[in-house]
Amino acid sequence: MFKIYGARQLYNSKVLNHALQTRSVSSYYKLFPKTLTQGPPPHGPFDIDLKQLRQEYLQAQKAVHPDVAQNTNGVTSAQISQAYKTLLQPISRAEHILSLNDSSPLVEDNNEVDNDLLIEVMDVSEQIQESNDISEIRDLESRYNNRISSDLSAMAKNLEAGDFGTAKKTLTRINYYTKLIKSLDEKAEELK
Repeated sequence: MFKIYGARQLYNSKVLNHALQTRSVSSYYKLFPKTLTQGPPPHGPFDIDLKQLRQEYLQAQKAVHPDVAQNTNGVTSAQISQAYKTLLQPISRAEHILSLNDSSPLVEDNNEVDNDLLIEVMDVSEQIQESNDISEIRDLESRYNNRISSDLSAMAKNLEAGDFGTAKKTLTRINYYTKLIKSLDEKAEELK
């Protein structure tokens, strides 16, 4: 997949040509075929070798650099960067995978979110606002970081099994918990 020109190794433009049939990338996984050989879940794993992804990202960026690129078939540095940033983080990676497998948006409408989750989030939000105890804030922060970690593992298994509906609900819960963590961080800063 590499051609050597002088002392430079260039990412083969055939990879980029194959990745795009048009100027828009349907799956970011196509831009990193060496790292993500099996594609997105359910065909490939959710977890990614981030070191290998970074190496392939840098090679792809070199290939589209104006001083080097001969034919990138419309692939831009910005598209490669967006793909890399998306795949780097588990939450944005999951959102991308869900968008590939389901055209409906993520569940953020309160009418579609589990009532127990909404009640929990409202209760904890109120608790955060009223608290003046840094240890209480740290305990809540630890609890919700653990829940996010557990939910990320469960979501990865759901995606790998092709259970996109459950993965979407889990991702919605993770997004709510992430917002709680942000509120907890802000409150902790306020109490310092």
